Amino acid sequence: PKRNNNQALRISMLHERAWLLKIQALALHVSDISSSVYREACLAILSDAFGHCAENMKNASMFQSPGTPICTSSGLMNRNKVLELLEVVQFRCPDTSMKYPQLLSNLRVESKIEEILRNSATSEFGGVYYFSERGDRLIDLDAFHQKLIQMSQELHTQLSESEKGELKESFHRMLKWAWRYNKNLEEQAAQLHMLTSWSQIVEVAVSRRMSLLENRSQLLFE
Repeated sequence: PKRNNNQALRISMLHERAWLLKIQALALHVSDISSSVYREACLAILSDAFGHCAENMKNASMFQSPGTPICTSSGLMNRNKVLELLEVVQFRCPDTSMKYPQLLSNLRVESKIEEILRNSATSEFGGVYYFSERGDRLIDLDAFHQKLIQMSQELHTQLSESEKGELKESFHRMLKWAWRYNKNLEEQAAQLHMLTSWSQIVEVAVSRRMSLLENRSQLLFE
């Protein structure tokens, strides 16, 4: 999925593809190709990844429907799948800068917001960050919300009614910004995971299993 359509699904699928590539790279790296079983498994992975038929490859591709032939008469499959995988990555990264809505300067709270976000501590230690299962440092929305509420209470007696309404709206937008910041950071990490895994399978294939592929010069050129 594209970033603007379903970002959460896109993040999940990037990680799934990354792990699949890692598993395939590991299989290529450790398999003993003197065994016919492991040799055919490596051939299947290489054929799927690079779109080139290897020697005596007659098994069905793991990415194709049963009964679909791998080889054409020229010995090539369709387009190189490794290159197709790069199209999944959007090289214009999502915005992960701390450019939050510029609506706070008139309310004398911008410096307070900056102080909260500059504190790198996690919510357990008085900050507003946490680490996800994948190791991404994200904004803890509940902790951030509590900080904003506390700030609002401290400023309550200093603001007019119109300023209170403006502050409430600004804080609401800050929470939306924090949610978007988290998603963009997660997507950036997912894209890096995908690219790292992509480079691993290419490196292993070229350094250890290139002899199993035909048309090696053309493959390297691509």
